[in-house]
Amino acid sequence: MQTATVIRPARGGALPWVLLALVLLAWGTSVVFLAEAYVLRQGPGQPPLRLVASIAIPVVIGVLCWRLVPAVRRWTDSWNLALLVGLQTFRVMGIVFLFVWWLGQLPTLFAWIAALGDIAVGIMALPAIVAVAQRQDGWQARVRRLTYAGLADFAVVLLLGVLSAEGRVLHLAIEPTSAAMQVMPMVMIPGFLVPIFILLLLLQYQRSLTR
Repeated sequence: MQTATVIRPARGGALPWVLLALVLLAWGTSVVFLAEAYVLRQGPGQPPLRLVASIAIPVVIGVLCWRLVPAVRRWTDSWNLALLVGLQTFRVMGIVFLFVWWLGQLPTLFAWIAALGDIAVGIMALPAIVAVAQRQDGWQARVRRLTYAGLADFAVVLLLGVLSAEGRVLHLAIEPTSAAMQVMPMVMIPGFLVPIFILLLLLQYQRSLTR
C-alpha cells in the first residue's frame, strides 16, 4: 500500500470560492424563477426537452470553462481529491424521492429506482474516500467505478422520468406521473443538483487519470 497526503492549500485564496458561490447563487435563483414561471414544465405527451436542457447546458458550460480556462483547471487541481470524492456521499439524500412517492406525487418505479440508486452511489463513495486518502492500490479504479455508477444512475433515472410522464409507456393510470420533477421544489434536483454532481463526477474522473 502506498500512502500520501492529498491535502494541499487551495490556490487563489478566497476569491475563486466567492466567485463560485455567486455563480451557484445566480444559477439556483434562475432555476427557481424559471420553475415558478412554469418555463421548465411541458404539457402531456411532450418530451421534457426543457428539463433535459437545464441539465445539459450547465454541464457543457462547466466542461468548456475547465477546458478553455487554464486558471480554472489549476484551481480545481488544487482541490482535495478525497473531499471531492466525498461529496458524492450526499447522494444518500436521494431518499427524498421515497418521501415524495409516499405523499403520492411520484410513480413507484421511478421513485424507488431514483432513491436506491442515489443511496447506493453515496454508500459506494465511502470506501473510495478511504482508498484515495490513503492512496491504496487501485484507488484510481475505485474512483472510476464510482464515476461510472454515478453517471449511469443519472442516465437511468432520467430515462425513467421521461418514460413515466403522462401518456408514456411506463405511466400507469392508477399512479401519478413524474410531472412533480418539473415544478418546485423537486425541479431543483434535475435543474440544479444533478448538473453539479455530474460536473463533480467528471472532475474526479479526470483527476483519477492524472494522479
